[in-house]
Amino acid sequence: MAQRVPGKKETLLAYLARGIAMVHLDARRPAVVVP
Repeated sequence: MAQRVPGKKETLLAYLARGIAMVHLDARRPAVVVP
């Protein structure tokens, strides 16, 4: 039987529950605004 792959949000929340997680944004995308 195939296992379900967790979604991005679920994975991030699991990492945050264990400690620190880093998120990298792709500033080339039109909807991303970075300083």
